[in-house]
Amino acid sequence: MMNLYEVARFLEAHDNYDILTHAYPDGDTLGSGFALCLALRQIGKKARVITTGVPSKFTYLQKNIEEEDFTTETVVSVDVAADSLLGSNMGKYIGKVDLCIDHHGSNTFTAKEKFVDKYAAATQRSLSSTGTNFYTVSDGEGAIRIMEYYREWIGDWSNWFWVKLNIDTLEVFYCYYSAACERNLSDYDSDDYYNVSAMIMDLAGAVGFDGFDYYTRESVTDNMPFEVDITNSVTGESLRYECRMHTYSDAASLLVDREYTLVG
Repeated sequence: MMNLYEVARFLEAHDNYDILTHAYPDGDTLGSGFALCLALRQIGKKARVITTGVPSKFTYLQKNIEEEDFTTETVVSVDVAADSLLGSNMGKYIGKVDLCIDHHGSNTFTAKEKFVDKYAAATQRSLSSTGTNFYTVSDGEGAIRIMEYYREWIGDWSNWFWVKLNIDTLEVFYCYYSAACERNLSDYDSDDYYNVSAMIMDLAGAVGFDGFDYYTRESVTDNMPFEVDITNSVTGESLRYECRMHTYSDAASLLVDREYTLVG
């Protein structure tokens, strides 16, 4: 199973994409397919969306997406949880899908690689918006290629995941994460619930580092910035982040926001 960073590297490394959607398509599969198609074209790739037909209420998704003629090299499916869901495209593509991107925990689709985010379809939450953007930042001498990924769930509260990273090095420039906690509100009567070590190890693990130090003048409190150095013990590389945590203790299910910004 791939993670998000590996998916980004995969998409950047390949070209000439057929993007598969499921039969009797809905807004989920079509929106994902056409969004991925546009994102790939923005970074210079050739891509097209393969459907069994687009219902009239979704034809606006095809706006400004012209047909491209090329020989298929890479096949990616979006929102296809089982082989049979390809419908009339099943015979042509089964066994030839390189990457399956989906949000169904029960996914049984046949693909060489998969990225399945089952939490996007969690009970009592609905996916409100999601997207991936690719762009280049330049100072006139050098350039950095950036991937931006965001996702919002609607439940008791809005829950966001938003990350910006360097496609080539996988350095995380910025990450914002909010999610409902598993414990009861009564467990959070003080600031003691801030598990700073666990939070930083999550960040370090995400970018492939294995050690950390954090600096603050006092104990970490709500929305107070503090700095973190994370290190790679093999290469000696070090990154510094400014971090913040914030809670909404009046929510029906407690939310914790976590924010990381690369500062050096």
